[in-house]
Amino acid sequence: MTTDSNDEEQILGAARPAGFWIRVAAALIDFLILLPAAALTILFTVYQPSLIAVILVLLLTAAYKPLMEHFYGATVGKMACKLRVIDDRGNFLGMGEAWIRYTPWLVATVVGVYLNIEMFGRESFHALDGYISYVTFLQSDPEIVRLSRIQQFTSLIPLLSALVMLFNKPKQAAHDILANSYVVYRQA
Repeated sequence: MTTDSNDEEQILGAARPAGFWIRVAAALIDFLILLPAAALTILFTVYQPSLIAVILVLLLTAAYKPLMEHFYGATVGKMACKLRVIDDRGNFLGMGEAWIRYTPWLVATVVGVYLNIEMFGRESFHALDGYISYVTFLQSDPEIVRLSRIQQFTSLIPLLSALVMLFNKPKQAAHDILANSYVVYRQA
């Protein structure tokens, strides 16, 4: 739900809405910060298989964005780009709002967890002996192929949500509209 322009001016005050490309830059920084978690996921999937460890890494990674935005008003990437996420009163997001804002990424996380549970449940998965056999496995089991495609699609949902900001004045992505939040430049 968006607000009319008078309400937007009162909410944003002197804060300037952050545009698409600066938010992409912040997301790239966050991606780099979370890259070790991706490496751990590969480690615990391929080289030292442990479903519990994979799910734990996925859940900790999922908690990064909403927890940072709730407690600090920004992820490390947003902090580096001098951005912050605020609610319609100019405050940091409440915990519920932060998780609602995370919804596009949460869909991909849930599908990823389910995909891993399905993979670890296959007898042929436990016979893998390295990354090449893992990739071959991903391409040979029809159900895993189907789930992988669904996961790839759900990974695009955050981008599609972000594109919405190109069509409204306060530059709210769909997930911002859903959580009634704004990403703005941090004031000095």
